[in-house]
Amino acid sequence: MRYQVGVDQQTPQTVLELRRRVRAEHAGEDIGAGLRALQEFAAVTGLAPAGPASTTYVGDFTPGAAAEVVFTLPVAAASFGSDAGEISLQRTEPGLFAHTIHHGDYQRIGEAYRALEQWLRAGRYQVVGPPTEVYLVGPDEAVAAHDLLTQIRVPVAAAPLTVRTTSPFTDTVIAVRTALTEHGFAVLNEVDMRAALQEAADAAMENYVIVGTCHPQLAARALAIDRGIGLLLPCNIVVRADGDTTVVDAGDPQQLLTQSGHTALALIADQARRALRAVLDQVATSSSPVDNATPR
Repeated sequence: MRYQVGVDQQTPQTVLELRRRVRAEHAGEDIGAGLRALQEFAAVTGLAPAGPASTTYVGDFTPGAAAEVVFTLPVAAASFGSDAGEISLQRTEPGLFAHTIHHGDYQRIGEAYRALEQWLRAGRYQVVGPPTEVYLVGPDEAVAAHDLLTQIRVPVAAAPLTVRTTSPFTDTVIAVRTALTEHGFAVLNEVDMRAALQEAADAAMENYVIVGTCHPQLAARALAIDRGIGLLLPCNIVVRADGDTTVVDAGDPQQLLTQSGHTALALIADQARRALRAVLDQVATSSSPVDNATPR
């Protein structure tokens, strides 16, 4: 089965939440019981389900042990009046998640997890929480096993904009300038921190250059939305020597523009981040990535 992986933004939801421990040897039985408990509670209290139930695996399954699991069921309610016991009403937090869809029974669902893990190894995102299974078509709705439809999602955050190479420092600075130009950026300034600190403070440090840059087309769009955003538009790229390697770090436009409070700038920040990622990828390709490099 081929698995397509995507990344989406989680919107906040009101959910019924139940935390239980699931036995590894009876996982199917215990998970089914947890989901039924939520559905029965919703029916008794008159809460209308507002989406599919899900299971989040907080702990790892090991033979002979029980793992902590969180069951949730979205509901259209702000509160309920009765004593809920082990079930609580929670509000989920917004955030990014990577996801894929598994069709069919759960015997081969491990293939979906492996496909998701392989996609995440590309390094664009880093995992920041445990996996969740969302039962888009669960056992209580499916006529046959092949009707089952499960979304597997993992909370993620954008990976840092950084690459490390074994190329010489000066060559890497040149590669950064070239990649910036080819991807539509303008180099605004370049500061040799080693020389500046040596001259002003008689302080010694490794090779360290800060390249100030911006993307004129994206900057024009951002300024059309908010003239005051100019304070956040320049993006710094740091090229620094680190032992036998050279590190290139870029400021994250998404983090910078979040400070503005303008949701309309989110798309521009995302495009700027993608462009910077392409710059770093080109630097890594044209240089000698650490993972594939041989000692000089």
